[in-house]
Amino acid sequence: MILNGTKIVIKNKKRFFLFLTCISLISLIALNFIFLDKAEGYEKNALQIVTVSRGDTLWDIVSQYSSKREDIREQIYHIKIINDLETSYIYPGQQLLIPTGE
Repeated sequence: MILNGTKIVIKNKKRFFLFLTCISLISLIALNFIFLDKAEGYEKNALQIVTVSRGDTLWDIVSQYSSKREDIREQIYHIKIINDLETSYIYPGQQLLIPTGE
């Protein structure tokens, strides 16, 4: 390798590639911790099973069971995703997984 007219000689290629591998791994681990902290998700133990009663709406259920401080519309959106609901229609006897906000 030649850099600005100066020849750089790598005497121990194995050590050089080991050094590059270590630096790469350390960088990946650091980036993982940076972005992992910002990841949002629900753990299984943070979900509660709720059986829908006659007259219940998603709004009512979220108001009653969820203790999160985020917008109720966002909570309803997450409940629809968790329960694979295409609409907001729910039926008596239907069981829903509700995040408990813990």
